[in-house]
Amino acid sequence: MAFLLLAISYLLGDGNLNPNTACLRAGGAFGVLSAFAAWYIALAGLLNESKSYFKLPVCPLP
Repeated sequence: MAFLLLAISYLLGDGNLNPNTACLRAGGAFGVLSAFAAWYIALAGLLNESKSYFKLPVCPLP
């Protein structure tokens, strides 16, 4: 989704490599949020009850 928003920002630009700033910021914000979620889920996978004294809360998938 982040790469899609970043690509759309250049497609909606003025044609001189000046992207649409609103869509560019939305793509950057979505990229930062998804990176934070990925690091959190990776850390939660490493800190399970067999390897650590505590574990991070995550939502189980059905």
